[in-house]
Amino acid sequence: MVDVFKGFVSGNLAYLTAWFVPSFTGVGAFAILVLPHVLALAPFAWLASQSATITVALMVGAGILLGVVLATSSTPLYRRLEGYSWLPFHRYLSSRMKDRQKQYQNAYQIASKRDVKGYRLSLLLEGVQRFPSDIDEVLPTRMGNAIRAFETYAWHQYQMDSQSLWEPLWAVTPQQLRDEYDQARSAVDFCVAMMAVLVLFATTTVVSALTLWFVANQANVPLLTVGLVAPLILARFFYGLAVGACYSWGSSVKGIVEIGRSPLAGALGLTLPPTLNDERVMWKAVSRFVRESRRPGGEPYDWTGADNFDSFRANPQSTSPSSQPRAI
Repeated sequence: MVDVFKGFVSGNLAYLTAWFVPSFTGVGAFAILVLPHVLALAPFAWLASQSATITVALMVGAGILLGVVLATSSTPLYRRLEGYSWLPFHRYLSSRMKDRQKQYQNAYQIASKRDVKGYRLSLLLEGVQRFPSDIDEVLPTRMGNAIRAFETYAWHQYQMDSQSLWEPLWAVTPQQLRDEYDQARSAVDFCVAMMAVLVLFATTTVVSALTLWFVANQANVPLLTVGLVAPLILARFFYGLAVGACYSWGSSVKGIVEIGRSPLAGALGLTLPPTLNDERVMWKAVSRFVRESRRPGGEPYDWTGADNFDSFRANPQSTSPSSQPRAI
């Protein structure tokens, strides 16, 4: 709900379009394609008997309500599509994705050894990048792996937990990269919203057709069949679009990590070390400090290496960043 309110206040058209256009499309499609066939049911007969002004107002209200519900439910929707929530055949799907990851990695390694160049090698590399680097992080869905791949990018490259540090990282990101991120994310949001609307459309249509059949004794088999099959086919189509859009989304996230690391270190009062190894030590300490600032009981954590910040602090008294910090 907060994100919806912020979208209205800030005029974020990409965010508003992503969630509200599908909701109005779904309501309008139901009113045009389904409503005329189920007027024998009392609620729909009452709606059809109202004036045009009242009917339009109710449809607009339904579209706004549905858009708000979709936007506020974005997290569980994403988790379901990514495979974090329970899915049928979860183990089989996970095993299949791991096998596919290995196939892409093996094919890319063989092509590299054979000195394959050009678009063929690029396509194989793109296939590898569709999955997270660690096989233990592979999820049972294509969309989940595409998102997980860029969520873990900062950690694998720099030992930076970009999930925990996202807000400060976003604060120091140039506006151009922010805009690119918003546009890429809104494309995925739009596809996710369309999938949810299509599933709701199919459910509402089937329930209406079955109610019409059993209550009014009017069997409309074409409406029942098309209303179930067509939305599910379209939902599958938008799922493919969402997976493809995740790659653009991932590119923007990687750009934010690469460009934002240096100004983030400065904003935190730290000096970016000259070597990649020392930088990884620094970001690992920062990430752990942010994640584990307090124990569940409220007591502060006292983990080994917590004072490693002293070797990276940007002040004359600090030691050299390349000094040997204790192991974390």
